[in-house]
Amino acid sequence: MSNVLYAPFSYSKIGTYNQCAKKFWYTYVSDIVIDKVGSLALERGSFVHYLLENYGSSISKLTEEFNFTYMTEKDIISTIEQYTLFVDKFKYLVESPYLGIETKIGLTVKIFNLWGLFFNSVLL
Repeated sequence: MSNVLYAPFSYSKIGTYNQCAKKFWYTYVSDIVIDKVGSLALERGSFVHYLLENYGSSISKLTEEFNFTYMTEKDIISTIEQYTLFVDKFKYLVESPYLGIETKIGLTVKIFNLWGLFFNSVLL
């Protein structure tokens, strides 16, 4: 039997403790259940990540599988349109025979950052 409580430790647990010992206690030690408050922005971000993680799957299928709480039909359509534009530009970059791998990686990071800023400013 281990003498170390709350093991195994993870980067998330250590980060939580470093951020706030009380938060660590509430999250990993106590039996108190805390309802997580959602929002339209959080749901939109989760949906975009869900789309990216399931790239190649049918968007209509993914839309049916995702559990929407805050997003309206208009929000969903707008998000999918922005996602489609992003994927088309990203696909062109990745398939370009004229760019080296280092350039593609650097541009990929910039595109993700810029797209995130653009996406948030257009939809928020």
